[in-house]
Amino acid sequence: MITQLKEKYIMKKIFYFAYIPILIICTFSTANATILINEIDYDQASTDTAEFIELFNSGLEDISLDSYHLDLINGKLAGVPTYRSFDLTGYTLASGDYLVICGDASMVMNCNFDTGKSSNMIQNGLSDGIALYSGSALIDAITYEGEIEGLTEGLMGALADNPSNTMSIGRLLGSQDTNNNATDFERGCITPGTVNIAGSGNCSTTTVPLPPIIWLFASGLIVMIISSKKRA
Repeated sequence: MITQLKEKYIMKKIFYFAYIPILIICTFSTANATILINEIDYDQASTDTAEFIELFNSGLEDISLDSYHLDLINGKLAGVPTYRSFDLTGYTLASGDYLVICGDASMVMNCNFDTGKSSNMIQNGLSDGIALYSGSALIDAITYEGEIEGLTEGLMGALADNPSNTMSIGRLLGSQDTNNNATDFERGCITPGTVNIAGSGNCSTTTVPLPPIIWLFASGLIVMIISSKKRA
């Protein structure tokens, strides 16, 4: 009897030390192998010619997108609501990096995948959405201006994109996904391929700050004055 109890104890110890680490590794890998829909700009002033969808790898490892596809969904369509789909085969997204899918690369900075849809690539309107799949498995989804059953994360969709050339909707809290479209996405600056920034200007365009410009102008005047005095 004592021998049997010892054997059971030993088997439990072996199970603990052999299985638990494997479980931890698998859980860790799954939790950190996440591709997110990170930023969207589907509505510009007048005709929509600078639309884009930005994906972000929030995991710790590079991920091949060979099995991934991005579906654009009209929540008002019955049957098959997907009105456009993009196959992401051939792309690999590095850890902490971005993939920008756009309709016209000449109109969108840092565009990696030009779909050739130079205008109206992404549908505007109530209850539209975008879903990212790996095979048949849903990886991430966002609906905007309404809800789509089985797709909206949380109780409400994200707010509408501002119809301008300077703003988009994106994840502003460190690109985190709390599975709530309404709170995860906010209006911010257009920043395709870079960190999302709250605000109302086009933050993807870098400019020299005003103080340095003034300093450069002043220093140039000083040099010119000194040079003119030496010549005199």
